[in-house]
Amino acid sequence: MKYICSDYKIPYCNMALEEYLMSNGKFVDEYMIFYIHAPSVIIGKYQSALSEVNMRVLEENNIYLARRLSGGGAVYHDEGNLNFSFVCHKKGDEIDFSPYVQPVIDSLIKLGVNASLGGRNDMLVGDKKIGGNAQHISGNKVLCHGTVMVDVNIENMSEVLSVDPEKYSGRGISSVRSRVANISDFISQGISAEELREILIKDLSGVYDAEEYVLTDEDRSAVGKLVTEKFSKWEYNFGGRVKLSVSRKKKLPAGLVAVEFDLDGGTIRDIHFSGDFFARGEISTLEEALKGVRLRTEDIISAADGLDIISGVSAKDIAEILIYE
Repeated sequence: MKYICSDYKIPYCNMALEEYLMSNGKFVDEYMIFYIHAPSVIIGKYQSALSEVNMRVLEENNIYLARRLSGGGAVYHDEGNLNFSFVCHKKGDEIDFSPYVQPVIDSLIKLGVNASLGGRNDMLVGDKKIGGNAQHISGNKVLCHGTVMVDVNIENMSEVLSVDPEKYSGRGISSVRSRVANISDFISQGISAEELREILIKDLSGVYDAEEYVLTDEDRSAVGKLVTEKFSKWEYNFGGRVKLSVSRKKKLPAGLVAVEFDLDGGTIRDIHFSGDFFARGEISTLEEALKGVRLRTEDIISAADGLDIISGVSAKDIAEILIYE
């Protein structure tokens, strides 16, 4: 086993590093990676960004959005969150988190945090979630990665993640904020994500007899290429393979504007406006102009600019109705 202490703060880079280790044949060893991100939302392989994220909060606060290789749900990262990844040889086809997560839990227990693996893929202290895990299998390798909430800004997390209320139905849980906790809450002297990273590197290196692997210039070049060609692209993060039907409505001075549209890979395929607004022409003109347009503010404004079909509603207003809740 080898470990990598990644200095990448932008999530696209660490997603690319994971794929690089998974797919490049020169990496015959097994690897642990430890990294800390700037404020980011990381969505699962099969998720729609529009369904999981408050886009207004994301954009106004310059929060990154990145899609990871594995499935599972959306998570929020910031400088108070420690991330770890294992890239190992596949030992079976079943998804099993315990071989990778238990050594992390054991290390937390040594710190006085009464952690356990529970639910489908959570790390818990009592009924509070302190981290989550996800897994991806490709060829003869398995990627298992997880998070530990050390001192995360939970208010920011609650604002940017649009959680489906069905996830909490019947559990007596009212919000993200009420279900999660930082491990610093359970350690009297406090702890930072950087300090926990050093502790985990020491503890897990002892468990696995691991030595450090330092990324070469060749490695960094290959990671950068993956970032440019895949992981930073709008089409990958906001588009993906997801098909989605969306309904929006907004009360404007010009009247109520409601819209229903279908997305396929982040592109508008069909769209219909309704409401009590007044129109200067046929609304179908605007609808046709928006078909085939990516769900990006600049693309929608460009497509709708100058049409002025809905009286008193600008191209920017149209973009905000489509993208924001």
